[in-house]
Amino acid sequence: MLQIKKLPPERWREFKALRLEALQNDPLAFGSSYEEEIKFTDKTWKERIKNTLFATLNDNPVGMIVFLINPRKKLNHVAEIFGVYVREEHRDKKIGTQLIESAINLIRKSKSVIKIKLTVTSVQDAAIKLYSSFGFETVGRLSKELKYENKFYDGIIMEKIL
Repeated sequence: MLQIKKLPPERWREFKALRLEALQNDPLAFGSSYEEEIKFTDKTWKERIKNTLFATLNDNPVGMIVFLINPRKKLNHVAEIFGVYVREEHRDKKIGTQLIESAINLIRKSKSVIKIKLTVTSVQDAAIKLYSSFGFETVGRLSKELKYENKFYDGIIMEKIL
């Protein structure tokens, strides 16, 4: 059975494995790289798991989404979504949809948040379509935002007003 939930900090190794898999399998979807994150300390992984929601099948993580609400006084009305990934064998099963829906619902519980923003690489057509289906609108384009294997990719800035 599919569940969307947070995992306790002691399951950080599963998060690490999923995140590193994501960076290797879909490098154009992330601003970070496998080579950078493989060097993270155990403490870093334990800290990062706190802001991550997971899609689990039979309690095994198959997808994830990270969201943060800006803690600064002048910006605490803005949340950001990033780090969205679903294992390839579990795609086309609406898991990404459930992850985004769950993140938005949790973000809405923070009464201060009125906007959610994200950046997606311009070649990530499926992701752009998914975000658009939730009412995210393109508000800008960042030229040559990502460089991978000596090729540049634009970033698409999207936002959703709650």
